[in-house]
Amino acid sequence: MKKRMIAFVTAMVLAGTCLTITGGLAIQADETYNLRMTMTATSMSFASDIADEINAATDGKVNVEIIDVATLGGAADGLSMFRDGGLDMVMLPAAQTPGEFPVTDIAQLPFFMPTGEASDTVLRGLFDAGLMHEYDDMELMFFASTDPQMLGFKNDTVVSSVDDFKGLKVRGVSGITTEFIEKVFGATCVTMGMNDVYMSLQTGVIDAAISSPNQMVQNSFSDVMKSVMNQPLYYGALYCAFNADKWASLPEDIQNGIKAACEQKAKEIREYYDSEVEKNIGVLKDAGVDVYEPAPELVDILESTTIEQVYGIFKEKLSAAGLDADAVMTKAEELVASFKEE
Repeated sequence: MKKRMIAFVTAMVLAGTCLTITGGLAIQADETYNLRMTMTATSMSFASDIADEINAATDGKVNVEIIDVATLGGAADGLSMFRDGGLDMVMLPAAQTPGEFPVTDIAQLPFFMPTGEASDTVLRGLFDAGLMHEYDDMELMFFASTDPQMLGFKNDTVVSSVDDFKGLKVRGVSGITTEFIEKVFGATCVTMGMNDVYMSLQTGVIDAAISSPNQMVQNSFSDVMKSVMNQPLYYGALYCAFNADKWASLPEDIQNGIKAACEQKAKEIREYYDSEVEKNIGVLKDAGVDVYEPAPELVDILESTTIEQVYGIFKEKLSAAGLDADAVMTKAEELVASFKEE
């Protein structure tokens, strides 16, 4: 019997499980879990401490390595690795992988979400209503909408009419923003990552870029961007998710600790973005950027044209993907209305 116990303990140690022996019984010690998570460099500057929060919430049992998705080739590559099990967690902008998150793209509908908090509420509400099948193959942790996306120009351009947009080359992300730029602005959409915007503005490859005040400051766009239309167009949507197979393999107490840390981080991200907007607008102004308020008449025209043209295109894309577009929009509109009433 003694020989068998020694052999059993030796096998467990070789397999990587630490044991202690008490009264002749083998008792498994607390296991440590090492996870790999990817996010964008921009998010890493304020959200990578999620690793510390997960570690603390699990009493040091979970260690998370944060990886810049750019080192993996980009968001599409990171998402693919995540789905294949090469990564355990992701926190990425849905817009960076076009077609993968069609319902989440509703956060990008111009003039739809009144605030970032509303965007978080709407996305979660749609998920809870069972209208987001794009997350069926993963364990969703949270949504975190970014600060408002605005339009910045290379030159001292004060747009006073829709005609002022015509002929411009505007940086956007593919999908809804392409439709918005081309159908509503009557401009040309140039799709590129944030890392390419600075040089593209400087060299005249683009005339303007849709970006957030936070990104404008972080990327020093004030060097090459001379005016900004202070009008929230839409909100980006970050999603944080866990690989479904890996999640199912974790003990319940570890799952609960990770969920608690993620819920806390979602609140912190919302607070971070809300506090940064006005501060970064001030930074841009101090750097000599003309941050101006567009005429209400122009905003009304842009909004009405967007609702008429872009919202319909969005619904068509949902329907083409086999989704219930009417159910999605009806539920989203109800959630937005409820948020405004609070």
